[in-house]
Amino acid sequence: MDFFRMYAFHLKRYGSQSYFAWLVLTSTVGLLLLRYLVVYANGQSLTSHDVLMATVLGLWNSAITAAGILHFQRSQGVLVYLVNAAQNTWQSLAALVSSSATFGLIAFPIAEITAFLLNGGSWPTISGHEFLALILFWLAALPMTYVLAALFLLTRNAFVYESLFATPVLILSGLFGDGFLKGKVLQALSELVPIRFPIQLLFDGSNWEMSHFIYWVLVIFCWLAVATIAVRNILQRVRVSGELEVL
Repeated sequence: MDFFRMYAFHLKRYGSQSYFAWLVLTSTVGLLLLRYLVVYANGQSLTSHDVLMATVLGLWNSAITAAGILHFQRSQGVLVYLVNAAQNTWQSLAALVSSSATFGLIAFPIAEITAFLLNGGSWPTISGHEFLALILFWLAALPMTYVLAALFLLTRNAFVYESLFATPVLILSGLFGDGFLKGKVLQALSELVPIRFPIQLLFDGSNWEMSHFIYWVLVIFCWLAVATIAVRNILQRVRVSGELEVL
């Protein structure tokens, strides 16, 4: 219960920052407006595909702010209390970092309402499997935010690098189609991106197979293992060697 209380607290604080709210709003609505210009020229309306694309973009843009979230807490003088908390340090940091991806879930109602208004009062229909795939996308984004937050804490330029991480990962995930994944190296790397499987489900539900799901779960655990190792390394640098400052 302590974890969920901390989770709710950090989520509330995250949402109170206007920057993060505007980031989700502008990225989600911006993509829908671009799509609307295209479909309107062809005499069509926005579809569930457009809503899902905008939701994924908005959620992901919120999630990658995790790259700088620990650095931001360090600049505010809060990180030192998190890493030296009486309770499990991993839980304290996970509750904080998880708020970035979780807040991005508001991209879905934003996309739905925007599409409703642009379509002149017509709701795009979202199927049950599409909604489930969207939840899986959120779950897949969480371990990636843990790794990002831990690794980028080691540099003071996290806010600069986080924007450079967003688009390449979306390309590897296949959001813009597999045509960008030329060569065996890129294809192999794409299989290590947790959000790839949910995106395949979102836009090609026929891809569902139990073997794909099991592989996705294994990839998730690999990212969690990397995050755990990175956090342990950070705590050792903070508490033992003193190589990493948290103030």
